Amino acid sequence: MPELAKRYAEIEGIASSSTNQNLGDGSQICLDLEDKSRTYYFIKASGDCISGCIDKHVTKVRVTAAKQLQTSITDNRQQVKAVIDLNCL
Repeated sequence: MPELAKRYAEIEGIASSSTNQNLGDGSQICLDLEDKSRTYYFIKASGDCISGCIDKHVTKVRVTAAKQLQTSITDNRQQVKAVIDLNCL
């Protein structure tokens, strides 16, 4: 994971990046680079995260090539799992 944090910090526009040293599960920020747009997934986790977190909410922020923002929020368990499986390492 230190190598991933280092590589993520090298992306233009990223101010800083570090590894998560907590045990268990927790909140995450993930990035999906699509063509000339970027989609950020802010995953807020809570509730007994040492055992895997009971609740997770995803805020998706897409920055288009024209620098327009598109946002959406979900707490649907299947959608949250799909986001994490596809976009987070």
